[in-house]
Amino acid sequence: MRLRTHLILLTVAAVVPVFLFAIGVTVYYTHLERGARERGMRDTARALALALDRDISDIKTGVQALAASRYLDGRGDLAHFYEEAATVSKSFGGWAVLSDPTGRQILNTSRPLGAELPLPTPASLAMMRSVAAGRKTFVSNVFIGTVSRQPAVIIAVPVVRGGQVRYIIDFPFPPTQFTNLLREAALSRGWIALITDREGGVVARVPDPELYVGGKEAAAWAQQTTGADEGFLKGDVLRAPSVYAAYSRSKETDWVVGVAAPVALVETGLRRTLLVLWGGGLLLLLIACGLAFVIGKRIAAPIVALARSLGRESAPLPEAPLAVAEVQELRRALDEARKAERRAELAQVARREAEAANRAKDEFLAVLSHELRTPLNAIFGWIRMLRSGRLDEPTTARALEVIERNVAQQSRLIGDLLEASRIVVGRLELDMQRVDLSALVAGVVESFRPAADAQQLTLKSALDPEAGPVHGDPDRLRQVVENLLGNAIKFTPAGGTVMVTLARHREAHLVVSDTGSGIEPEFLPHVFERFRQADSTSTRAHAGLGLGLAIVRHIVEMHGGRVRAESPGRDQGATFTVDLPLATGAPAPAGEASPGRGTGPRLDGLRVLVVEDDADTRDLVVTVLTQAGALPTALAAASDAASVARRARPDVLVCDLTLPEHDGVAVMRDIKGWAAETGAPVPAIALTASARAADRDRALAAGFDLYITKPVDPGELVRAVGRLAGR
Repeated sequence: MRLRTHLILLTVAAVVPVFLFAIGVTVYYTHLERGARERGMRDTARALALALDRDISDIKTGVQALAASRYLDGRGDLAHFYEEAATVSKSFGGWAVLSDPTGRQILNTSRPLGAELPLPTPASLAMMRSVAAGRKTFVSNVFIGTVSRQPAVIIAVPVVRGGQVRYIIDFPFPPTQFTNLLREAALSRGWIALITDREGGVVARVPDPELYVGGKEAAAWAQQTTGADEGFLKGDVLRAPSVYAAYSRSKETDWVVGVAAPVALVETGLRRTLLVLWGGGLLLLLIACGLAFVIGKRIAAPIVALARSLGRESAPLPEAPLAVAEVQELRRALDEARKAERRAELAQVARREAEAANRAKDEFLAVLSHELRTPLNAIFGWIRMLRSGRLDEPTTARALEVIERNVAQQSRLIGDLLEASRIVVGRLELDMQRVDLSALVAGVVESFRPAADAQQLTLKSALDPEAGPVHGDPDRLRQVVENLLGNAIKFTPAGGTVMVTLARHREAHLVVSDTGSGIEPEFLPHVFERFRQADSTSTRAHAGLGLGLAIVRHIVEMHGGRVRAESPGRDQGATFTVDLPLATGAPAPAGEASPGRGTGPRLDGLRVLVVEDDADTRDLVVTVLTQAGALPTALAAASDAASVARRARPDVLVCDLTLPEHDGVAVMRDIKGWAAETGAPVPAIALTASARAADRDRALAAGFDLYITKPVDPGELVRAVGRLAGR
C-alpha cells in the first residue's frame, strides 16, 4: 500500500474527530479567559497611572509653592528661601536648585548656603532654556546623576516675576518612591510592574529595580506604547520572556505605566481548565487511536528510523527493506542529498577559510613591508648624504637624529613581532617583583609629555599613590602603559585631550582615555586581536602592525588582570581600562642594568676585555669604550678569552652570550676559574640580543654582574662599565 493511502486513513481515523472537538472547546474558553485577564490588567495599569499622577502632582505643587515664595520677590532673601527649600526637599526626598535663566546655580540645598556650586551640564542648560521659553513646569526623563551615579528625575518650575522668568527651580529626586508605589500594588508572584519615561528609560520596575532603573527597556516596548494612551500587548516587548502586558499613559508626565505577566505563568491556569475539557475528547482520541494503531504502526517505524538518522548527521540511514515504497524512495533521495550537502558545506567552509587566510596574509605582508621599508628609506638616504661629506653641521645633526629615530622605530617593530611570536608559542616570560604602579605610570606619563606637547595635546593625569603596589614585571607593565598612552596620543588630533587615571579599588584600576578618532562599533570586539587594524588600507593615517594592543592584553592577563576597550564610535574618543590584582607579597627584584640618558663617567685607563663575534657590534663597543677613555681589548672567538685575560688582566669583561664554539657562560666559567686562582675577580657584563628572563637569570647565575640587551645604548654601556669599575 502506498504512503498516500496510509496518510488518508490515519488522518480520517485519528485526527479529524479529535481536532474538531478540541478546536471548538479551546476557542471558546480561550476567548473567555483572555478577555477577563486583559480587562483586569488594564484596570491595574490605569490605577497605577493615577497613583503616579497623584505623587507627581504633589511634588509639582511643592516646587511650584517654592516658585511662588515671597523670598524670591524683589532682590530676594536667599537665606530664608534656602531654609524654605530645604524643608520642601526633605519632604519629598530630593533637593532644590535655584538657577538664573543662564543656568548659573545660585543655591543648592544639597550643599551649604554659600558653598561653591557646580557648573551646569549641556543637558541641564537645554532643559532650563526649554522651561524658560515655555514658562511651564517640566518633568524630565530618568537619568543617571553625574556625581551620585544614581538614577534621578527632575521637576523644573520657572519663577516668573513682573512678566519675566527671573529664576528656574529644578528639583532632582530619586525615583524610589515610584518603585514603592509599584510594590504597594501587591501583584502576583512572577508579574512585572514598570514605569518608563518618554524615551523608554526605566523610572521604576518591580521586581529587581536595582537591575533595571536608569537603563533602557526593550525597544519594542517604547515603539508599541508610543502615541496611544493605553493598550494591551503580547510577545517579547520587555526585557523578560514573552509576556501579556497592559499599559496606561500618565497625564502629568507622559510616562507609561505597565503591568505584565509571563505568558507561561498566565496560561498555566488556562491549561488546567483545558485539561478538564480535553478529558471528554480523550475518549474520542482513544477510539481514533485504536483504529489508527494497526495502520500507523506500519508507517511509523520506517519514518522514525529515518528521522533519527537525519537528526544525527554522522549516522547512516537504515538499510533494511521498508514496507512503504515511498519511504524507501525517500531514504535513497535523503542519503544522496545529505552526501551532496555535506560535500558542498565542506568545500564552502574550506574556500572561505582559505580566502580569509589569504587576505589576512596579504594585508599583513603589505603592512609589514611598508612599515619596515619606510624607516629603511630614511636611514639609507641620510647615510648616503652623510657619506657625500657635503652636509653642514645643523643638517648633519638632523640626519643623525632622523637615523636614530628610524632605527628606534625598526627596533620597536621587530620587538613587537618577537613579542607576538613568543605569545603564540607560550614563551613570554615575566620577572615578577613588587612594583610601585603609581611611580611607574607617572614616569611613563612624563616621558610622553614632549610628544603630547609636540602634537598640541593636553596630557592630564590623576594618579593615586596608594593604588598599589602590584606583583608583576615592571618592564612588561611599563610596556602596557606605554602602548596604551602611545596609542591615545597617536590617534588624538591637535587640540584634543588625553587623560590617565590610576585609582585603588579592590584592584589597581588604570584608565587611559582620549578625545581622539574613537573606534567603530563593529571593530571594537576585535581591537585586541593580533594584526587587526581598523584601517589596514594603503591610505591609512597611522603606522603600525596592529600588535600593540594584542601584546597589552596578553601581558595583563599573564598578571591575572583584565583589560577592556570602550568607545561611543568614530570621532568620539576611546577609553582603555586595566585592572590588576594588588600585591600580597614582596619578592626581591632582579639585578639588571638601568637604562638612562647621558654619556656616563670617564673610563680613563680602564682595561676592558670585549668578547663579541659580530664585527659591527664589536667595533661599536670598542669605539664607545675608547671615546670614554678606556683601553679595550677585542676578541672575536671565545676560545682565546681565558688566555688573553691572564695576560691583559682586565678590570671589566664585556662578553656576548651567544658565541660560536663556546658561549658566554662557558667563557665566564673559564675566567672565574682563573680569577679564583689569582684572587682577582673580574666584574662582567653580559651582552645579548635575547630579552628573555630565563637567559638573564642564566647569565647572572653564571657569574655575570649585569645584563644588557641589544641594540646597545652607548651611554648605558659606559655607565655600566663605570659602575662595575667603581667610577
